[in-house]
Amino acid sequence: MIEKEDLAGVLQHACRNGDFAEIYMEKSAQNRISMEAGKIERVISGRDQGAGIRVVKGDNTAYGYTTDLSKGALLKLAGQVAVGVSGETGDVNRAGGAGDTGIAGLNSKSAANTEGEAGAGSAAIVAGERAAVPAAAATPGGAPATGVADPAATPGAAAPTPIVLQQRESPVCLPIEQRPDQVAIEEKVALVKEAEQAARSKDEQLIRQVSVGYADVIQQVAIANSDGVYVEDERVRTRMVVQVVASDG
Repeated sequence: MIEKEDLAGVLQHACRNGDFAEIYMEKSAQNRISMEAGKIERVISGRDQGAGIRVVKGDNTAYGYTTDLSKGALLKLAGQVAVGVSGETGDVNRAGGAGDTGIAGLNSKSAANTEGEAGAGSAAIVAGERAAVPAAAATPGGAPATGVADPAATPGAAAPTPIVLQQRESPVCLPIEQRPDQVAIEEKVALVKEAEQAARSKDEQLIRQVSVGYADVIQQVAIANSDGVYVEDERVRTRMVVQVVASDG
């Protein structure tokens, strides 16, 4: 994730043609294990990341997303979304290497999505009508505020009011006894096997099929908007499912 001061600059850049801008960023890591017919079928680990920027101007909205979380890529995307919401561009779809962008004009109902074609770092812009401005978060508090003016401001023009990001803390705290990223994948596989064996051992004559699925995910999320709201969240989830098929004897 980029620094709060840089994030304020991205929002300032996105909001230069609009009334409101917001950004959502996420990084996640996940593991999945499945076991059927007494065998481990799949062990999958992966990481994902991405960001979405939305700009609202009157009753219009434009949205773009990218898998590149660098400051430069987010500034570029913010500029493209700002252009999209102003109606300064028609329907343009481009596909190619990393960092490419698709833009749909304000009068278009279609979405330009180059994510699947362009691979990592690709982006898309979607424009539509009548977007609702999200409500601001609750009481401010926490880290000191940061702010920055639009880096693309016109020379000689009055400087826009800097966006000041104030971190807001959630009153909800969910303690975790053991985080999934602190457990080796081999231990997770062993746990799946143990669950499968425990299910079969109940009655080996009646039980015909046992399948076990394990999954864990850790999401790191940051959300900010041009009203100065900044929140961070870490979402940790782990689950195991055991399904048993038994005969009626």
